[in-house]
Amino acid sequence: MNPTDRIQTITNIALHLQAEYNTTGINMLLSGYKIPTENVSIVNSKRVYVIDLLKSQSNELIIQIASDLGLEVPEQIEMQIKKEKTKELGDQKIFISHSSLDIKIVEKVIDILEAIGVPSNKIFCSSFEGYGVKLGSDFLEVIKKELDSNVLVIFILSSNFYSSVVSLCEMGATWVKTNSHIPILIPPFEYDEIKGVIPTTHGMKINEKDKLNSLRDIVTDFIGLEPLNTSVWERRRDNVLKEVKKILDRGVPETKEKTNPQQSGEIISDNYYESQDEKIKRLSKKEWPNDFEMQLDYIQRQRKAIDKLINHNPIDIQKEIFKGIRNNGRAEWPDDFEMQLDFEQRQVESLRRLKEI
Repeated sequence: MNPTDRIQTITNIALHLQAEYNTTGINMLLSGYKIPTENVSIVNSKRVYVIDLLKSQSNELIIQIASDLGLEVPEQIEMQIKKEKTKELGDQKIFISHSSLDIKIVEKVIDILEAIGVPSNKIFCSSFEGYGVKLGSDFLEVIKKELDSNVLVIFILSSNFYSSVVSLCEMGATWVKTNSHIPILIPPFEYDEIKGVIPTTHGMKINEKDKLNSLRDIVTDFIGLEPLNTSVWERRRDNVLKEVKKILDRGVPETKEKTNPQQSGEIISDNYYESQDEKIKRLSKKEWPNDFEMQLDYIQRQRKAIDKLINHNPIDIQKEIFKGIRNNGRAEWPDDFEMQLDFEQRQVESLRRLKEI
């Protein structure tokens, strides 16, 4: 970070703390970052006081404080700090073994790991580009290269996981080639339902707050991270838990109660998506009646997924087969176009791989 950016960032922190805290509050907050403070309750200028305390601190800590306070940090500075921090870490990585049908919970597990401080290049997750598998890479070959004793495997267990042949094969491979494993269960999946090679391994549920604290400690030690400030961690953890609760509260659609369009011979017309916008808006208001930010985010994500679905037309897949895939996705997730898109993409990719065998 160049001197100008450093001074500006420190000043921004000082101005924020001056407006939001008294001197005692400033001392308590900065002490949480292990910054020595003066034993005073009143100072002539809180802004000058904070600047004096921060001017000898590292660039990384200053960026961390600014980010935790919600202050804007220049993207190039943040990236530089992350690169410097990554260089200091070893070869340890985290591999997330999961079913693609649990992608929303898996995303929250990634959020938790990043809240702990794990860099994205230390997280291997096949469902998200940028986390281990580059576009166009052979997924199976990448797994073979990544799995070794320096990898901590997190199993995201659910009925979806045990219904997936790929997930079960992955479980066997990771168990053989790695030494550290943590099962994370997605309710209503229970501990007595765990099968395969990890029945006796101590695990946790994704919505268990105390267990997430234990996960933080294990991951911090494994990767070699600096311990995270407790108050900062608790705020990040609780924010993720709120999102997890929303996902779990929606539940998993009961497919037995729905008619399978492929079995009935019904093919939904091509104008299916044209009438969905009002439903999306209605669902957003129902789900988050008092949270307009979440309403906006939901609408934008669903619209984006619909745009991709409209343009998703793989020419190498037989038309009738693709229609069956699409209709199955619509039947399974009639109100979630993101999941429809993910289902389609993964089914098409799996079909392509089957053709190569």
